[in-house]
Amino acid sequence: MPKDSADTQSAIITAAEKLMSQNGIQNVSLKEIVRVANQKNATAIQYHFQNKFGLINAIIKKHSRDIDLQRNALLDLLQSNEDSTLRDYVSALIMPLAGKLDDENGGRDFLIIVSESINTYNPAFLKKVVANIDDSVNRWRSLVEPFLNRTSVIRLHTRFSAIRFTYTELARRAATTDSTQNNKLFISHLTDLVESILTTPISKETKRLL
Repeated sequence: MPKDSADTQSAIITAAEKLMSQNGIQNVSLKEIVRVANQKNATAIQYHFQNKFGLINAIIKKHSRDIDLQRNALLDLLQSNEDSTLRDYVSALIMPLAGKLDDENGGRDFLIIVSESINTYNPAFLKKVVANIDDSVNRWRSLVEPFLNRTSVIRLHTRFSAIRFTYTELARRAATTDSTQNNKLFISHLTDLVESILTTPISKETKRLL
């Protein structure tokens, strides 16, 4: 990719991260992103990313590369240790994402944008977003399955609820604190909560409704 093209894409992604995290994905126009990115070509986003979804996908890919590498490394270690617990696996889900709280290159913006994307009410858009989140999530889902009640996996999709809660809480943290905050307590408590979501008992009422 020519340097000028790479610089243009980087400028657009940076502008989009900031605007979307501050104002919401649906409340930001492509025209506004182009203006903030200091691009003279009004169709720069269409040329480089096709549309808004393509731009969001580029933001996700920008951050997911290192998240994917870190999580897979953690999962490799856990798989090599037969004493690994569910909490260990929950930590492997959370820690690479939590690292984005300290990433000054749009990390906090990324957490907010992905959380909004995952919590969207547009099924088609949600399907596309989930498909482009780092592949290590799918590996994580398969590795935690043996720890869980089969009904919670097959019928209640508890793992996705845990993932969605993780992104939601990290986005809230990203939006309400700054880089001077120590996140250790927050991360430990979030790990506790996600583990609880995964292992919560299925009530008689829920079983009846199922």
